[in-house]
Amino acid sequence: MRRDFQTPEVLDALQRGDLQAAEALANAAALAHPGRLEAWRQLGLVRQIAGKLSDAFAAYERALELDPNDIEVAKALARAALRLGQSETALALALHGATQAADDADALLLVIESLLAVGNLSDALRISDEVTEIFPLNISLLIMRARIRRQLGALSDAIDLLRQAQHLAPRNPDVLYELALSLADQGEIERPETLAREALGLCQADGGPPSTRAALEFLLATLLLSRGALAEGWQAYGARLDPALPQAVHFEMDAPRWDGQGDLANRSLTLVAEQGLGEEIAFLGLIPDLLKRLAPSCRLELCVDRRLHGFLARSFPSLDLSAPETSSRDGFKYRRVGEGVPVKDLWLPLGDLLARDRRRIEDFHRKPGYFIADPLRVAAWRDWLASLGPGPKIGLTWRSGKLGEGRAFKFPQLGDWRALVSANTVHWIALQYSATPEEHDALGEILQAPLSVAPDLDLFQDLEGLGALCAALDLTLGVPNATTNLAGAVGAPLWMVCPPTPWTALGTGAYPWYPQAKTFVATELGDWHPPLAAVAVQLAKF
Repeated sequence: MRRDFQTPEVLDALQRGDLQAAEALANAAALAHPGRLEAWRQLGLVRQIAGKLSDAFAAYERALELDPNDIEVAKALARAALRLGQSETALALALHGATQAADDADALLLVIESLLAVGNLSDALRISDEVTEIFPLNISLLIMRARIRRQLGALSDAIDLLRQAQHLAPRNPDVLYELALSLADQGEIERPETLAREALGLCQADGGPPSTRAALEFLLATLLLSRGALAEGWQAYGARLDPALPQAVHFEMDAPRWDGQGDLANRSLTLVAEQGLGEEIAFLGLIPDLLKRLAPSCRLELCVDRRLHGFLARSFPSLDLSAPETSSRDGFKYRRVGEGVPVKDLWLPLGDLLARDRRRIEDFHRKPGYFIADPLRVAAWRDWLASLGPGPKIGLTWRSGKLGEGRAFKFPQLGDWRALVSANTVHWIALQYSATPEEHDALGEILQAPLSVAPDLDLFQDLEGLGALCAALDLTLGVPNATTNLAGAVGAPLWMVCPPTPWTALGTGAYPWYPQAKTFVATELGDWHPPLAAVAVQLAKF
């Protein structure tokens, strides 16, 4: 906000924490002075503080129309666009700002961050290295360069850069968080946990950004779980729903959240799914335990992905089923029970059950499967598989459907699967949702065997068909994703190829969610030959 246009009433309202009054006053000032850029900047700032990012964007946009050369407005617009998920718009705005001020470190950093958001890692890497020559000691730039290298899988380089940043700013929570995250990706637990605790202490002492604090708390939870500290880890896992965490789900419910006390006799409880499909499937393994504990008169409703309803109706016929509605507003994800299905008494996020029923590894089931696949479709798939000829029928899924934010390096590349060529009597069945024909062809050449594609099966939408196919296969082989979780849930034979120290292994050498699962864990991220070579040895004995 420029000094020649200050609204003391707005500043006073902000200092009191009265955001509603501050916005009303700033809006009145903008309407009274529609040609004053500073008035619109002020309104944008107030709306941004209030969390009304879309409205803030509109105010900043009006300010930029009044003065297209205002760098601060261009940067504010770019940041808002990034938070709103408008990465292409953010990149255009960031480039506009950088052309106006090539010596502005923040403007150049926004260009790099926007390039990352659109997935242009090569240009982000090139520009970040060029900008380093201008600002060699800029902490934010060092962090950004480390993030790029981590997304490229160059963890050692990322850690070296973060060590430099730590030397320059030993009390910077963002530096410690990024270093802890990179070390954790490398498979370490002890050092990242120490760094995360140190950074949290700094946040609490110095009032660090809420988003950094929330990210640290969530990272600490996964580290605790990685070393098998389940009771403490699940308690800390509540950070996943912290409103300050950018990816957290915000629930909109017209009923109280259950505190976990009492047997809920003559009451209803709605469990609401909260994360990705893989976690949703895994967490539904808690339902048998919950049903045993609840009073017979308690009515339980599951508000989960509609694609899972067939399994749930077959496996738990006494339950009511509904589907959540998810929307995005101002850069945040909101979830509620679907239209026309009110929450009657109490509700609970599905993951909250973990702290109650999975406090020890012994609490996980020893009997495979809690979803019942459609027996008619299982039989039909067995007939189709038999038509392929003799030899084991093995389903293969090789990546996640979401590879943004540097997740690609956490999965084997297509060429890594070459280690399985020796298993040349296998009939491979493609189970990878969102796979392209080019991927199928390339993988077929790599494995020196064609991948059969199940006829008329939508691997993303028809989870009933996919689950039945997994139940009919001799084996499902793949990385941790929704498909392998579904295979585990129906009790199918399952082998999983995992990155170093996956937190979902909960400090074990196995995969406790699915007792039948056999895991092949990489000791070094990016080096997938040892675990896949071990898979090949086991396949030869299969």
